[in-house]
Amino acid sequence: MLNKLIKNEFKATARVFLPAYGIFAALLVMERLSMVLASSQSKAEGFLGMVASMTITIFTVLTVLGLIALLLAPVIYAIVRFYKNLLGDEGYLSFTLPVTPGQHLKAKLLAACVWEAVTFLVAAVCGVLFF
Repeated sequence: MLNKLIKNEFKATARVFLPAYGIFAALLVMERLSMVLASSQSKAEGFLGMVASMTITIFTVLTVLGLIALLLAPVIYAIVRFYKNLLGDEGYLSFTLPVTPGQHLKAKLLAACVWEAVTFLVAAVCGVLFF
């Protein structure tokens, strides 16, 4: 039963994290494109040069904020999910399953740790691509 609990935990959390990784990758691609376009426009003076530098600045700030949010998301989501599933109204239904409270904790902790490790891996790969 613990395996089913872990499988369902991963399925539920994958619905949140996989799109978040995709959005961050798209943001990183847009940031790189803005840097390439701005480097081709770096010799431009006046309004075009200003727009190019503002675009780089905006996308760089968004990428850094996105990276911070991506690194904090698994921890925050694990806390919220733990509270809702075990201590909230869903807790009544969760504790009717034939598993011990320790197995509930193990499943949630394992899923949170795996997603945090995957997030660090994605952040490291994206960081290499960023620089």
